Amino acid sequence: MRIVINSSEIRYFENIGHAHSPIFEERFETANPFGEFGKNPKIRIYCPRFIDVDNDGDWDAFIRSVDLNNMKSGTRYFENIGDINQPQFEERTNTANPFAEMELEHVQKPTLADLDGDLDILTGTRYGTLRYYENIGSMTTPQFVEHVDHPLDWVKTSRDSVPHFADFDQDGDWDILVGETFYHIWYYENTGNATQPVFQPPRSNNPLHGANSRGLFNVVDIDND
Repeated sequence: MRIVINSSEIRYFENIGHAHSPIFEERFETANPFGEFGKNPKIRIYCPRFIDVDNDGDWDAFIRSVDLNNMKSGTRYFENIGDINQPQFEERTNTANPFAEMELEHVQKPTLADLDGDLDILTGTRYGTLRYYENIGSMTTPQFVEHVDHPLDWVKTSRDSVPHFADFDQDGDWDILVGETFYHIWYYENTGNATQPVFQPPRSNNPLHGANSRGLFNVVDIDND
């Protein structure tokens, strides 16, 4: 699956090839599970993220949006009420949206991963720092609370930091990649473990040295390796 954001709409490309040799074909109208979302030209949408938020075995979605009528931004949550093979997304609002009460002004592109036994949130900011929200609820009913002191509170890029979780060194825990406005992607290796992470400062042997991003990148296994 590939998702492309085009200002106020979400375009969906299905992989009709294989895991090691993908071929993407765009789907339209009812074949696009997000076809009805994004029809309002006054709502700008960006940065979709897919993860099993409610721990029911399929991918849910959360998407950043900006209302051009009042310039308010927020994170909208779409629960997958279908299944892993035939997704059907339904928006959850108010208390049914676990992201609704999060203070996200100046926040860029949140991402989720399990740092302590459940899903937690790490976000970048326009100031180049990272903010961490711990899930104090459960795997099926998450509730996020921000912590000022966290394992990456010392990270500071130029501006517009964009974090991504990935087990880059294949040692069974999450490492962090952070993009920024001035194109760099910084790699922070986790030398702790899956539930007690310890992140190291960027090293001279950064495997992504020279990669340009301007903060716009994602981490995915395209060729099944």
